[in-house]
Amino acid sequence: MKHILTLLTLAILASNASAQCSDLFFSEYIEGSSSNKALEIYNPTGATVDMADYVIYRYNNGSLTATDSIHPIGALLAGDVFIIGNPSAVPGILAESDTTHTLTFFNGDDALLMKNKVTGDTLDILGEIGVDPGSGWTVGTGFTNNFTLIRQIGIQQGQLNWAIGATEWDVFPIDMIDSLGSHTMTPCASACPEELFFSEYIEGSSSNKAFEIYNPSGNSVDLSDYVVYRNNNGSLVPTDSIFPVGILASNDVFVVTNPSAALVPITTESDTTHTLTFFNGDDAVWLKKISTGDTLDVIGEIGVDPGSGWPVGTGATNNFTLIRKITVNEGTSNWSIGALQWDVYPIDMADSIGFHTMTGCTAVSCTNTSSSISESACDIYTAPDGIDYTATGIYMATIPNIEGCDSLITIDLTINNSTADVINDAACGSYTYNALTYTSTGTFIQTLTNTIGCDSIITLNLIITPVPNAPIVLGDTAYCAGDTPSDLGIAAANYDSLIISGVVDATLTGGLPKAIEFYVISDIADLSSYGFGSANNGGGTDGEEFTFPAVAVPAGTYIHVATDSANFFTYFNEYPDYVASSPANINGDDAIELFHNGTVIDVFGDINTDGTGEAWEYLDGWAYRNTDALPNGGIWNIADWTFSGINVLDGMANNAVATTPFPINSFSTSVTPGVFTWYSDPTLLTSVGTGTTFTPSGTTATYYVAETNAGTTTCEGLATEINVTFNALPTVIANASTQTVCEGENIVLTGSGADSYVWDNQAVDGVAFPATVTTDYTVIGTDANGCSGQDMINVVVLPLPTVTFGALADVCVYDDVFTLTEGSPAGGSYDGIGVSILTDEFTPGAAGAGTHTLTYEYVDGSGCTSVATSDIVVDSCLAINSIELIDLNIFPNPTRTVLNVESSVNINAIQIVTVAGTLVEEIEGTVFSVEHLTNGVYVLRISTDQGIVYKQFIKE
Repeated sequence: MKHILTLLTLAILASNASAQCSDLFFSEYIEGSSSNKALEIYNPTGATVDMADYVIYRYNNGSLTATDSIHPIGALLAGDVFIIGNPSAVPGILAESDTTHTLTFFNGDDALLMKNKVTGDTLDILGEIGVDPGSGWTVGTGFTNNFTLIRQIGIQQGQLNWAIGATEWDVFPIDMIDSLGSHTMTPCASACPEELFFSEYIEGSSSNKAFEIYNPSGNSVDLSDYVVYRNNNGSLVPTDSIFPVGILASNDVFVVTNPSAALVPITTESDTTHTLTFFNGDDAVWLKKISTGDTLDVIGEIGVDPGSGWPVGTGATNNFTLIRKITVNEGTSNWSIGALQWDVYPIDMADSIGFHTMTGCTAVSCTNTSSSISESACDIYTAPDGIDYTATGIYMATIPNIEGCDSLITIDLTINNSTADVINDAACGSYTYNALTYTSTGTFIQTLTNTIGCDSIITLNLIITPVPNAPIVLGDTAYCAGDTPSDLGIAAANYDSLIISGVVDATLTGGLPKAIEFYVISDIADLSSYGFGSANNGGGTDGEEFTFPAVAVPAGTYIHVATDSANFFTYFNEYPDYVASSPANINGDDAIELFHNGTVIDVFGDINTDGTGEAWEYLDGWAYRNTDALPNGGIWNIADWTFSGINVLDGMANNAVATTPFPINSFSTSVTPGVFTWYSDPTLLTSVGTGTTFTPSGTTATYYVAETNAGTTTCEGLATEINVTFNALPTVIANASTQTVCEGENIVLTGSGADSYVWDNQAVDGVAFPATVTTDYTVIGTDANGCSGQDMINVVVLPLPTVTFGALADVCVYDDVFTLTEGSPAGGSYDGIGVSILTDEFTPGAAGAGTHTLTYEYVDGSGCTSVATSDIVVDSCLAINSIELIDLNIFPNPTRTVLNVESSVNINAIQIVTVAGTLVEEIEGTVFSVEHLTNGVYVLRISTDQGIVYKQFIKE
């Protein structure tokens, strides 16, 4: 069948051959992420063209009329490209763009068309005008969305038939822009080369192996001037060779086959048989001209062992039939180029052996050709001339070849019939048939190949009873020695009571209603423990955005949450149960999460993937849960769902008239809650209880619980292991930093032997506090297992001694030092400003004028200490003599070197003291040096017949 499609393609190409290299065509198409989009146009002609003679149209989403267009300007040189880029594309695209335009706002479902305005001819098409393909059209191994497409090197003109055009592109990953700005094309038609090349290579099953050599020239060739070598398994020297004989006519082929080949086309078309065709896919085969020594062509790479075979297009040199592309008109000794020059067909496809068609050059002459092929087909066969046959027989097809001559094909046709079968079965959890696995109840169709190569259509009617997961067990499993254990229990049935049963994205004005359907599997006492949220465009979870109200709902209830009430009623003729405008606003590419007590129990779609283009997209359509599917625990399983396909609700006024209506209120499940059995051994042989609760014994032990579902089949699930442990109590010891303290002294209590500690009497473990009374302190210590022990310690508090400090008489700042004796009991120590702690003496001048608080501290025989205070007033006593001594002066002030004292009264003595009253030095005379003093403020204490006078001076 592949051969037949190729012949039809050749006929179409032959009708357009004269147009090759005659006008512009699309050479590259980039539909990348975000705004990374560009369109490249190539000039294959031999002359510069005026771009003002051309227009490019864009047809959006299946429109029959153009959405927008661009009329480019400028001259395009021969062999050069013109690039239209998206205005917001990455710098790499913009740097190559000759212009930017909104035409490149295309998505993969927009068709593009280029037209010559002078001739009125449509030159090239990307996509199919008037057809919305959904996300994009299929192109090779990719699509027109999210891929970069580059026109194949052998394409020399545009194509108006998209069915053919879609095969003319090489596919590259999204955002691949490296080749933008230039294009490579096989040179346009010229006189055919004179040298032979390989035109077909068959590496089939068993001994079905052959190769074909083609003469592209306009002259007959003597084959004795050529040799074909085979290099086995990476050998650098030939393993064997064949020197063919005879004359090979122009546009004819020479076929070498395996002596043991079984396929009729191989055996009937063989010109000779030879052991050279014992090759496997890892053997290099090469053609050499003896007279010149030139290597003309090679299949594989000499000196390299590729393993099974070399990759060729979508196939390989092993287990495939390779036919040289019609645009190839000469051989190549470079396998990296040669590997790109073959069309790939299934193993044992030998229909085209014995003749070859080529474009791209003009032979000197042409002759009619005739051939015979044996074909088999299933139910119907389309002949090379387009005629369909449904019965076995001999038929004739006539195909005009490229040179204008006819190819006459005699078809020996065998028609085989397809078969059908029905399988009714039931299984636990899943059912696998022919490597396909089904996880939900339903009817499924498989199309296989029967023994005669035709469709074997198998209808599977399956009933799947879910296999319970390991039960979720609630309750305490760790106890302390002596505790009475409480019951262990099952959290709920093995599946939750609420499930997402459907999602719909309808198409009333504004794209409404959008809604989510939920189904209540078993009775729910309080629905407010459930809620849901939508994950938009693959952005990940948004958490629980809507919480249901606190109502009870029975099993079998359908709950609908929509974006609005009015549109839901218009479309479904019933009102939704709840309205949630934001979380229910799903756009066909959004996922949904269902929560129970804050935990995800079910999910539709992949929350981290934008659904656009994914298999689970439901844009302008719907998705519905398969019968008997159960909540998936947050793990997306597309096999549990049925999809309408995108855009199926476009233009539908309501669900009743929809071509593919949303199956509202139709989900059901026959699965009933299972039976729980508790065991004392991992082999699940010794039962110790049944039901949803179990009371463990009072000793450390391991238990196992498993659930069994009862459906069409009885399905036992995995067991949950529960380790119940009784832990020993910790030995706790109470410690104290000291056990005897003076009243008010800080003490630190600490526990040991556990992990955390609590004390009575408001004590905190490890934190100092003042002790006030003699008492016992008890600590309770708790270990990592939550078990507790306790201990006690007695703390003795000694009373403090009674201490007094009698009143102190006022003194003058210049009074003499005196001993303090007012503290009681005797034997304590004094402290304060002006007090010597060694002698208990007080110096008024050192204290300075002012009121000063002095302390008296006494330590009794137990080492406990009390303190008393008393204030003393130190007066400057200067005012009494100040009037009589107003003529006493010191100068200069400030001073650096010498200070003079001048007075009208007799001066007896002069002292330099600090402002705090500390003696610095005694002075003799009234003129003296202060140069040795440190810079600062000082006081002169001048004793006169009239009293003592104080004068400040500044030393600079």
